[in-house]
Amino acid sequence: MTPEEITRQLQGIADASDDFPAKSNHLTESWLAARVGNEAVEPILRFMEEHPQIDYGTPGALVHFVECFGKKDYDDKLLASVERKPVTHTVWMLNRIINAAESPQELEPLVAAMDRVTRNPRADAETVQSATEFLEGLAESSQNTEKPRPRNTVFSIQKLTKMQKIGLCVFVLLCIIPALEMNGFGLGIPFTFPTALACASVGGAIGGLLFCPRPPLAGLIGGLLAGLGGLVAIYFYTQHRESVSHVELAVVQCMASLPGYLAGAWLKKALSRDPEGSHPDAVSDRAG
Repeated sequence: MTPEEITRQLQGIADASDDFPAKSNHLTESWLAARVGNEAVEPILRFMEEHPQIDYGTPGALVHFVECFGKKDYDDKLLASVERKPVTHTVWMLNRIINAAESPQELEPLVAAMDRVTRNPRADAETVQSATEFLEGLAESSQNTEKPRPRNTVFSIQKLTKMQKIGLCVFVLLCIIPALEMNGFGLGIPFTFPTALACASVGGAIGGLLFCPRPPLAGLIGGLLAGLGGLVAIYFYTQHRESVSHVELAVVQCMASLPGYLAGAWLKKALSRDPEGSHPDAVSDRAG
C-alpha cells in the first residue's frame, strides 16, 4: 500500500465520523489483514502532524500499530517527526519510548529530543507545555531513584538479589534434578517423564517469577519455557551416559533456556511500552 493510499484512508475516517478512535481501530485491523507494514509509519506520523486536533485515543489504535515496528522503522521516524513538527500526541508517543528505555545510552538522545521540543518554533503552546511537564516528571523521577547504570553482561551470583537466588535454586531443583534422576544421576528418586515435566513447569514458572517479578507475565512465561526446555535438553543429553561434568550440564542448560530468556526479555520490553502514567493527563498525578 502506498503512503498516498494510507493518507487518503486516514483522511476518509477523519471526515466521515467523530469517533476517530473506533474507526482507526477498524482501519488498522484491515491493514494487518492486508499485511501493511512499516510503509505506513511515515504517513501516519505526518497525518498526526497536520491534524493535531483529532482525538486519536489513549493511546489509540494508530499508536499501537506503529509501535509494533522496531527502532529503525518507528523510533527513528518518530524522532524525525518530533524534530520536524512536534504536536501533543507525537510528544506523548516520544515519552512512551523514553519510559521504555533500558539504558542511559538509549535514554539520553530521547530526552534531548524532548528538550528541543520546548524550543521548537513550530510547536504550539500546548505541545510545549506537554513536553515541559514530561521533562519535569523525568527530572523528579531521576532524583527519587538511583541513576541508571550500564548493564553488566557478565553473570554474577553475588549481584543477584535474595529472591533471585531463591528463584535460581527452585529452578535447579525442579527443572534439572528430575532430568538427572531419570537417567540414574542422583538419589534414585523414581521420576516418570510426565512427573518431571510437571515439576519443570512449576519450577520454571516460580523460578521465573522470583527472578523477574516485574512484569510478572514476563517472568512466568520466560521461566516456564526455560524450565521445560532445560529439562528436555538435560534428559536427552544425559541418556546413555555413564558420567557427565558440571560444565557440560551448565552449557546444555544455558543453551536450552535461551528461548525462554529471550521470550521473557521481549515480553518485559513489550509490556513496558505502556507504563502507568504515560498519558499527558497523568503527568500532574505523577508529579504530585
